[in-house]
Amino acid sequence: MNQIQPNSNKVNGLLFFLFFLFMAFGGRWASNQNGYSMGKYTSPEIPEIDSESINPILPAYNPYPDKPINGEGRVIIDISHDNNLQDNDLDPLLDRLNARGITVDFFDGHGDLSLKTELRSATGLIVIAPTSRYDEEERESIREFVEDGGRLFMAADPTRPVNQYADEIEVDLYEAFFPTSAVPAINSLANEFDIIYVDDYLYNLNDYAGNYRNVNFHNLDDKHQLTNGLENIILFAAHSFHSDGMSLIWGDDDTVSSVRTGETELIAATISDDKQVFAIGDVTFMTTPYHTIGDNDEFLSRIADWLAVDERERTLEDFPYHYKHDVDIVQINQGLIDVRMMRMMRMMRMKNLK
Repeated sequence: MNQIQPNSNKVNGLLFFLFFLFMAFGGRWASNQNGYSMGKYTSPEIPEIDSESINPILPAYNPYPDKPINGEGRVIIDISHDNNLQDNDLDPLLDRLNARGITVDFFDGHGDLSLKTELRSATGLIVIAPTSRYDEEERESIREFVEDGGRLFMAADPTRPVNQYADEIEVDLYEAFFPTSAVPAINSLANEFDIIYVDDYLYNLNDYAGNYRNVNFHNLDDKHQLTNGLENIILFAAHSFHSDGMSLIWGDDDTVSSVRTGETELIAATISDDKQVFAIGDVTFMTTPYHTIGDNDEFLSRIADWLAVDERERTLEDFPYHYKHDVDIVQINQGLIDVRMMRMMRMMRMKNLK
């Protein structure tokens, strides 16, 4: 006699149904045994928070009444290296430069003139948050500019990495959480002047403004015009430096680096020995409203004063870019001036005005 075999699908279905019933009713029974009744939830007691006991260290806003000096010259702001800047980031600094009579021009690299040519008529150069490297020709042009008395102001910021999404629609999640550092870009120029930006950020767990990375710096050089007499400058997640120049801002024993374990008195701003190159590890301090915290506002005014000084030593290579007004050519003897030379000078003058 053939024995009828049970249907395996029906058996599996029955076992699954019994397991479901056990989990549903068994779970409720277990919860009742632990003091919970069906359909009722007793929330735990939440302790009251004494708001008066919470004393966060908040930043103190301290706007400074600017006292512009009578400056002269032309300052170039280089934005040709994919700079990680917003439209109004430089407004506080631009307002101060304009108040000092400084002509400010942006160089984006798209015009007919090279950076070297633009620097011939400049007295200062500002490089802020570049994310692409300077090539050898650009570095040489800037080095010659500084050697001739031009002033260079550099600033970079750990919170301003390489911008991966400027022309991209899709966002790379890896790049969003692990952005590419822009330190190699600023160092491609800074290293020419024996200044090295460290790929880190400074923080202080004891003396800060609202956030442990907003460090309150009290160690300020008391001799240089940029920091003399100031009491505190607040920088927001600043880079530290290695530099052969003078330290203008440096941390105390509680200010530490995210990568330089065990080191203290870390430099946050430096100036070269010839006093022509000034570098700082933060950009946020000069933007609105952070420039009004601590002594940042007065510090920014002093940076503008420093840039408003014309110490350029002109050479024939700068001709005729250093002429600011019309030039009268007076012939003192017949035959000394060629008409073709006068025509060439006129063409060069018109090119400079454009």
